[in-house]
Amino acid sequence: MDTQGYKALGLGDTGMFWDGSEQYWEPTIKAIDSIWNTHGTIPVNRDRYLPEDVNLIAEDNRSRYQSNDPKYHTEGDQYFNTFGFENGLDENGNIPTTNNVASSTAGIYRSPKGVQLLHNYQELVDKGIFNSPEEAAMFRPNLDDKLDRRTLGLTDGGARAMQVIDDEGNARPFSSVGMHELGGHYYDDVIAGDSRMTANAIMESYGRDLSREEYIEKWMNDPRTEHLNLHDASNTGLRTLLMNRSHHGGVVNPREGFGEYYAGAIAEPHYNSIWSNPGVSEKEQKYKKSFSEKIARRVGENMRPQHQSEKFGIFENGSNKKFADSLATFLNSR
Repeated sequence: MDTQGYKALGLGDTGMFWDGSEQYWEPTIKAIDSIWNTHGTIPVNRDRYLPEDVNLIAEDNRSRYQSNDPKYHTEGDQYFNTFGFENGLDENGNIPTTNNVASSTAGIYRSPKGVQLLHNYQELVDKGIFNSPEEAAMFRPNLDDKLDRRTLGLTDGGARAMQVIDDEGNARPFSSVGMHELGGHYYDDVIAGDSRMTANAIMESYGRDLSREEYIEKWMNDPRTEHLNLHDASNTGLRTLLMNRSHHGGVVNPREGFGEYYAGAIAEPHYNSIWSNPGVSEKEQKYKKSFSEKIARRVGENMRPQHQSEKFGIFENGSNKKFADSLATFLNSR
């Protein structure tokens, strides 16, 4: 099966769905729709939600088949197989206990080839060898739609975890897996800029045991985050929003908002203490305490409230709104 990727849900040209996956991602898109009203920020149209290319896939409930017959495999299955997940039954005819069937998570993957091509191209741009943006665009790598894009993959378990459960009149999922992946990992990636380090990698380059204030200070003085500064002369989109501030409440400096929010997640003492417990395996500690997971777990839980607690403590009052304002400002400037 090789179903052509297609646009859906009004997200524009950058989001490509595969094999019916839009039905599994739509609850997350609707949750993003609600962020702007919930936090009283400037509205964002859906065609601005995905500023950089991304594939959106899902297993499409393959676990009901558990078959090695290719006719039952979806594009989602093929993607997961490409990145090391198993298809079908194991050698003994049993359901495999690997991530594609049993896991309640999803993932963001990027082709090493695609990353390297973009990295090499960005180096040429930074050296100024092109005479104009138009000339640079002519030489930008032509990457494969399927293999070289960012990919957000939603497992069957992830889809089940996103099923809404009523909680004393408040409808919420057990786990906001889609928001974790799209609102957490995807935006962590794209705000850093195409072919650059992710935001979490920039933070990690400062060291692993700094205070929230130290992370913020380094972030705000890092040349790699200048493109997020509302007052930077090169950011015409951001500056246009600044000039229209009187007409659009909630326009903020994304550099500051993202920096404070991400630093708060990374340095949060309660979370770090919980996952440093000797009773937690070394493998799980490494995973749960990775900077990318801390950021995604905070975003997933805060931007789409869920039943499952991510074990964070109490954050500075207003930090969720500042993040929402920063995200709205960033997306509207693209």
